[in-house]
Amino acid sequence: LSEEETHTALTKWNDTKADYPKDKTLSQLFEDQVIRTPNQVAVVFEDQKLTYLELNEQANQWAGLLREKGVKAGTTVGMMVEESLEMIVGILAVLKAGAAYLPIDPDQVVKRTNAILKDSAARFLIVKGNQKADLDFDGDVIDMEVPLFKGRDTANLAAGQPDHNAYLIYTSGSTGTPKGVFIQHRSVVNYITWFTKEAKLHEKDKAMLVSSYAFDLGYT
Repeated sequence: LSEEETHTALTKWNDTKADYPKDKTLSQLFEDQVIRTPNQVAVVFEDQKLTYLELNEQANQWAGLLREKGVKAGTTVGMMVEESLEMIVGILAVLKAGAAYLPIDPDQVVKRTNAILKDSAARFLIVKGNQKADLDFDGDVIDMEVPLFKGRDTANLAAGQPDHNAYLIYTSGSTGTPKGVFIQHRSVVNYITWFTKEAKLHEKDKAMLVSSYAFDLGYT
């Protein structure tokens, strides 16, 4: 390559620096959106739906319950929840409680599930749907089909920190044992800020989950 072509490839095409809210967590960004559009639909599953305000309040109620059980920053909370509104509520609840969630596909083989739960040292497991009889977990199981959140405070909890872990994701394990990787709030905020601009998303657009929430593609 000529000197000009090298400069173009390494500098011009690679100029990807951009501002993003480095001081915000994912839950704070969501709470900001709740203020802007409280009555707009945030999530739909089949014939059910929640507005931003409804979703935020339910997540706050579950987050309060998690805090009471000892969930805090540095805690990993497993989530084995079938596709539902509760899947989104649960994710937000864990984030609002300041912890990192560990998404587990309910339909995957139980051997992988048990290996992930053991390796992650998760002390809490949020569930919804049919549970496998040979699941190996002796921590605190929280069933989202039991309305434990009702009657609890709906106010936002104290915010966590951008450098706290948001979730723990595991590789496929195709080359051996699945490996877990922690992702911080700051990294996800960086990514979604870029993607929102790149895809030119607007408030009337809709996004559909087409992959398992236990794989990183699901978070786009």
